[in-house]
Amino acid sequence: MFLAALVILTMPFLKSAGWLFFVMFFICFFTSFVMPTATTLVSNKASSEVQGEALGIFTSINAAALILSPLFSGSIIGAYPTLSMWVGGGLKLLSALIGMIIFRKSFCQKNIKID
Repeated sequence: MFLAALVILTMPFLKSAGWLFFVMFFICFFTSFVMPTATTLVSNKASSEVQGEALGIFTSINAAALILSPLFSGSIIGAYPTLSMWVGGGLKLLSALIGMIIFRKSFCQKNIKID
């Protein structure tokens, strides 16, 4: 997700539309690792009794994000064409950093044994 955020933040500097297809490949490629990983994390954190409910809520939140984001960003893009790239890239970068901090704490607590 960190690399996808960096690629999104480079989009305002593109000089021609031809580069957009090249950049979009990398955004989609790096982002494609997020959903399976996030689904696995939700599945592993939920107990077996509520695993289906947790995955259903997770999928519903993702669907709502895909539906609502164009509604809010569409009018903003008309007034400020590059603002959505700055905000989207910045939020993706922030979420990647938060995820790395949380994963690091969780990983360290599980795997480091203090004698």
